[in-house]
Amino acid sequence: AWPAQPAARGTMPGLRGLRGEVVRVHAPEVKLHRPVRLLHPRYPIYIAPKPNDLYVIGATELESEDDSPMSVRSALELLSAAYSLHPAFGEARVLELNVQRRPTRPDHLPAIRVDQHARVVRLNGLYRHGFLIAPAVTEAACQVVRALLSGDPAAHAVPAALRWPGMIGPALETVAGAPVLH
Repeated sequence: AWPAQPAARGTMPGLRGLRGEVVRVHAPEVKLHRPVRLLHPRYPIYIAPKPNDLYVIGATELESEDDSPMSVRSALELLSAAYSLHPAFGEARVLELNVQRRPTRPDHLPAIRVDQHARVVRLNGLYRHGFLIAPAVTEAACQVVRALLSGDPAAHAVPAALRWPGMIGPALETVAGAPVLH
C-alpha cells in the first residue's frame, strides 16, 4: 500500500487516501502456497504467503487518512479472520502491524490518465485490489503508451479489451465509434 501523494490528487479527480492496515506473521504450521481471499461480509481479508513461512494478512479499509498506529479492533479483526481460515494461525508470531494509505477513487476502480503535453501517463486508484489487478491495469497502460508512441492517429484507439469501461480518460473523443486518446 502506498500513500496517495498530494501531487497525484491534482491530476486525478476524486483520488483520496484510504487507510489500510496489515499484519505480518510467522506461521510455520500454515502451508498456503497462493494468496487467499476471504470474502466475509464483515472481514474481507486476504492472506498472502511469503518465503520462510511468513504471511501478510490484510487489509482493513477505513475511510480515513489517519496514519496513527493500528487499533486493537483492527488487529483483532484481521487476526481473528486469519484464525477462522486456518486454526494454525493461532500459534503464529506477530512480526509487524503496519498502517498505510492506499490511493482510491470514488468508484474504487483504477484509472489511466494521459497528459500528452507533459508526456506523462498516470496510473492510480487500485484500491485494495492492487496485487490482483495490477497485471491487467499495467497491460492496459502499456497498450496506451504503445498507441501514443506509434504516431499513427488510428492507433490511438483505446484498447477494446479493457476490463473496466472508463478506466482511461477523461481526455477521450470518439472517432468512427472508437474512443481516441488526446
